[in-house]
Amino acid sequence: MTLEDDLFYACLNYCNAINHYKTAEKEMLYKFDWPESEKARVMDFEKGRVNHSLERLNEIINKMGGTE
Repeated sequence: MTLEDDLFYACLNYCNAINHYKTAEKEMLYKFDWPESEKARVMDFEKGRVNHSLERLNEIINKMGGTE
């Protein structure tokens, strides 16, 4: 697999993570009668997913730029 392939999949993963975060934030969590602690736990998980995918994207960009 090339760095360009890695970049494509990292971008796709990042977009999916953001989409899932926004969906959870605006639709899923507030349609259900969940306690605030459960909502916070789910949103923390979703934030972690976005952060992880962003870190991976940055790693690949740095590799492509020769800074890693």
